[in-house]
Amino acid sequence: MQDAVANPWAAKARALDRYRWLQLRERHGLLGSALRFAREALGDWWFGVRAKRRLGSSIATEPCDFLMLQSAPKVIAFQRKKLLIEGLRGRGHSLVETALQAPKTILRKRLLKSPPHAVPTRYFGIAAYAEWLAEHHQPRILLNDRNGSLYAPFLRLALNARGSLLVHLAHATTVESSRRLGMNDYDYYFLFGQSSLEALQARALRFGSSTAVPAGSHMIDSTYDLPPADPSLRTLLILGVGPDKEKEAGYQATYVLLRDWVSVHPEYQVLVKAHPRSQVPFWRQAAAKLPNLWVLPKESTLADALAQTSLVVNIMSNAVIEAALARRPILYVNAGDDVDIFSQQRFLGNRVSNLEQLSSALERMAGDYAGAVERADRFAEYHLAQGSKGLSNCLTLLEQLLAGQGCEGSELSELLACEAGLRGMQQRSGMEGSCFERAYVINLDHRQDRWLQTVKSLQAVGIVAERFPAVDVARLKAEGDQPSQALREFLARVDGASDAAEHKLMATWACMRSHLAVIRTAKARGLDSVLILEDDCDFEPYSHAVLKGVAKQLCGRSWQMLYLGGTLKKGSQCVELSENLMSVSRVRLAHAYMVHRSLYDRILEEAPASGLPMDWYYSERLQADVKVCMIKPDLAYQRLFDISDIEQVERRPKLKTRRAIKRWFATLRYGRD
Repeated sequence: MQDAVANPWAAKARALDRYRWLQLRERHGLLGSALRFAREALGDWWFGVRAKRRLGSSIATEPCDFLMLQSAPKVIAFQRKKLLIEGLRGRGHSLVETALQAPKTILRKRLLKSPPHAVPTRYFGIAAYAEWLAEHHQPRILLNDRNGSLYAPFLRLALNARGSLLVHLAHATTVESSRRLGMNDYDYYFLFGQSSLEALQARALRFGSSTAVPAGSHMIDSTYDLPPADPSLRTLLILGVGPDKEKEAGYQATYVLLRDWVSVHPEYQVLVKAHPRSQVPFWRQAAAKLPNLWVLPKESTLADALAQTSLVVNIMSNAVIEAALARRPILYVNAGDDVDIFSQQRFLGNRVSNLEQLSSALERMAGDYAGAVERADRFAEYHLAQGSKGLSNCLTLLEQLLAGQGCEGSELSELLACEAGLRGMQQRSGMEGSCFERAYVINLDHRQDRWLQTVKSLQAVGIVAERFPAVDVARLKAEGDQPSQALREFLARVDGASDAAEHKLMATWACMRSHLAVIRTAKARGLDSVLILEDDCDFEPYSHAVLKGVAKQLCGRSWQMLYLGGTLKKGSQCVELSENLMSVSRVRLAHAYMVHRSLYDRILEEAPASGLPMDWYYSERLQADVKVCMIKPDLAYQRLFDISDIEQVERRPKLKTRRAIKRWFATLRYGRD
């Protein structure tokens, strides 16, 4: 800590080494990571060596209110920030637009200034360029464009030392799995909306801290505030994917599916809006043969295209958000097997993957066009704060920062998990060869201690999972999400009156909202099942051996819920199914359980209105008529000597002879992991 205060630049460099190593370990083994790390370090070191010899002798200053720092010179030509730049200049602020330069250009032009503190040679070139940018332009606010930039941490240090701010402007939603989105070292992070915030909170690896602000899109103005289209128009807009995706088999199959549908439906006029970087050769060839198909010219804006259409087909494009904002019904069509990162199925309906489904979906949409528009509205609200006022809101917030007033947002803290657990947290499955498809750990943002404990615990038993940001009480209050009166009355009957009653009520409601959010995510991603874990969950030392047997015993068996641990209440039924599985009812606690997709909709609909805590709803309502299994012996228990976020009391061990004997025999039989 003292070293970080004495030399924050060197401390930042050491942290970057750690972060970059963990990034490599997400995807590669130890040897592969070591080789890549050494290669990257050598390149950075050589840049640093040359940078020390090419420091600028004198630096001319060009102070400005805002410095728009694009990711590369070629990006400036895309004019993605045109509206924002014009808006800031139109309000009387001085703004300079520039771009990050390549190392060769930096060295040739001597765009380097020695940092105020010693920096390891590996990062000297990066730090010296950041210091030069801050000194040369002296912006009051630097607007950063590039995701994952290694310059960002040093830019922030250089700017903050001058009393200036670093604001990162998201140019799309942050729901993708791109490693670049792990960079989080900004004063303020302007996000599109709630989906982006949830995605960043769920990441297992974040470098640096920031205040995440749901500012909306700075690329959207009132041109997308369109009235609903005439359903009889029958003009369909296809949103093309990027050139990299167009090479993949799944997207090519989707293009073929759509072309074949267009060829047999001449009653529809079909427009194709290409991705800005794509030449769409597939669609140009198809348009040459089909009289009802047109590829829109590049100069045609997305807003212009949407104004001409009555419905939109999206495959995997960020433009789907603008389409929803423009009140156009949307069909999610994808013949591949990609994860639905935009949660389209959650809001817009099931994915379409063949001709029959496409025709049926269009018929349903024609029969309920108003309902389809309403679903698009909800989809847009989830992804895009401020709607069509995104540009004006961003301008207002930036002026607030310029005036020193700050912005309200959610704190995104640094998250560098232990290496052993991190690889597992980012992988997809549970146990090799099992029926378990994906696992999530519900964890409050401020309880990183619990998350790290859980990572170690899961690693020991061979379960891999993703961190899922828990809904906290502050978020409930901010969103006006109040518990039902029935739940309030239930807790009053069970617990009686106390000073902690209101806290427990809100914490219980937040807990339910967190569990439901996981189930909603599982549904949106099309998962057959999901394993839900709370962050106070620990496992018995023989869990790995038992789970290997459960994986075989469970496959092919009909089930709807599976508990890895819990309490069987009085009156519960218990029937042995196999060596490690029992059919049960009335299981209490919800710290480790699985849900089958057949129950997703029912739980999402019934639980909030049940007037019961989540685990009570399961045991007293849901389990009465569903197929519930429980693993024997119990594998998961709530961590001892840990203070419950709901009860606000520490869990103490209780001596139970029968349970102790069972655990002893299980350890003898299955051994320790």
